[in-house]
Amino acid sequence: RTTNSVTYSSSGTIGIAGTFSPTATFTTGSNIINGSTINYNGSGSQTISVFTYFNLTSSSTGSRTLASSGTIKIENVFTPGTNAYTNTGSTIEFMSSSSQTIPAFNYNNLSSSGSGARILASSGTIGVAGNFTPGTNSYTVTGSTVNYNGSGAQNIGGITYNNLATSNAGTKSSTGNLTVNGTFTVSSPTIFSPGASFVVSGSGSLTGDGTIQVTRIAATADLLNQYTISSVNISS
Repeated sequence: RTTNSVTYSSSGTIGIAGTFSPTATFTTGSNIINGSTINYNGSGSQTISVFTYFNLTSSSTGSRTLASSGTIKIENVFTPGTNAYTNTGSTIEFMSSSSQTIPAFNYNNLSSSGSGARILASSGTIGVAGNFTPGTNSYTVTGSTVNYNGSGAQNIGGITYNNLATSNAGTKSSTGNLTVNGTFTVSSPTIFSPGASFVVSGSGSLTGDGTIQVTRIAATADLLNQYTISSVNISS
């Protein structure tokens, strides 16, 4: 047969100890999304395939490699476990019309779609090495840190953060106004570059040993009014 169709369970856990190759057309009865969990549970290395998961979880001790391209979509809960991950290339998308929690994890690209509220993890660090596309969802941000930690240039999504951090090499540029309620940490060798109409608000503090590239009067005034900065080097 050149084509095939697979219907998978609408509840419970589907454990995968080896390879998952979802090349068939998958159905779940009356809905495209169901209530089951796919658990990568191998003790050896496994690749997490591009697929639309309801619940996605990882257990056991093997290393995990996220697909090198494409989008891994999650409709409900993502539980990454304690495995070591390689995550270059792909996107994890939280896509539900209901509330979802985005766990502390080191993502390559992170995106949100659908209409549901999003809750950033209540502790730990949400690392973003590529792009963060927050969508139009509302966010609850208490407790955790979002760290833009890619090795090259990155855009910082214009949402409200609890703690915001930049690390690793490259220029991190704001794509909109930022609200930081906790600590905004710019770590060397990062360069933070505010946007053209940049405003930072919130009750947080600024720290770190990186560089803030201020080339606009409005951004300069706002940063100086918001934070205590001991050394400012303004270029044209």
